[in-house]
Amino acid sequence: HEAIEISPIYMDARVNIAAALMQTGRTEEAMQHYRAAMRLSPGEALIPMNLAVALMGDGRLEEAADLFRQVLERRPDDPSAHGALGVVLARQGRSDEAIPHFKKAVEASPSDAEMRVNLGTALLKQEAWREAHAELTEAVRLDPTNISARKNLGVLLARQGLLLEARTHLEEAVRLAPDDDGARKNLERVRALIQEGADPGP
Repeated sequence: HEAIEISPIYMDARVNIAAALMQTGRTEEAMQHYRAAMRLSPGEALIPMNLAVALMGDGRLEEAADLFRQVLERRPDDPSAHGALGVVLARQGRSDEAIPHFKKAVEASPSDAEMRVNLGTALLKQEAWREAHAELTEAVRLDPTNISARKNLGVLLARQGLLLEARTHLEEAVRLAPDDDGARKNLERVRALIQEGADPGP
């Protein structure tokens, strides 16, 4: 903190203090330091990224989206910025706008399971079944313990009438996260449908 008192030009000190404040839940104070650091170093992309993440955590999604767009204006191929902007848009219920950004992120980081989960989930919400299935299946292959991938793939398969396959993924999701009420309820629904003889599979 002494560096800031001596001279306001120490951008790194601002960023370090902001990060420390974020860890202690003092988001508003952290954002003030990030904004100060941005004024001191307007060309640095990492600072607006960090501020945008803080804004996301504070529920200020539109402000976060604007900052991620600013980063992409300077670094149009930045996979982290594309992925983060996609998350913001998806949270706002704008999955159709999120999908191109998730695709950019996946193209840059094809082995990132979480990126594929985000893309697959957005595609699922748009009822793009085939593409969603491909992305979520690959996410499970990359990370078999990814709970979101298992849950969403289970939901997709159930909607397609593939109840036995859906059950497999939902059972694994519940095994991995026994306190996940959503996964447990979906599994109960699928099991009930199978018991009713609704499964068209072998």
